[in-house]
Amino acid sequence: MWDTRSTCDFRTQDVPVDIQPAVMKVTTESNKQSEEEKYCVRYISFAKPVERLLVRLIVLFTVLLLLAQSILTHEGIRYRISKVDRAEGVPAAESASNP
Repeated sequence: MWDTRSTCDFRTQDVPVDIQPAVMKVTTESNKQSEEEKYCVRYISFAKPVERLLVRLIVLFTVLLLLAQSILTHEGIRYRISKVDRAEGVPAAESASNP
């Protein structure tokens, strides 16, 4: 789903190899690159299944919400399930007309 190639592609960086002291820097940077690449691989291998799980949970809960709301449209079922309908009592207009 997410494009991780731009954030985890470390092969496009330029590394100076012309000067002798820069050789040490190159090996250090290449070690950092390999550590960063390992991190990206571990991150992607963790994030993809978690992302799939979250998407599935969102779809599941949306379907359950729609199902519950459609069930509550039936007056008899709503009266049994919802405490609000049982606790409502008599409407104010009826109580005022019948003293």
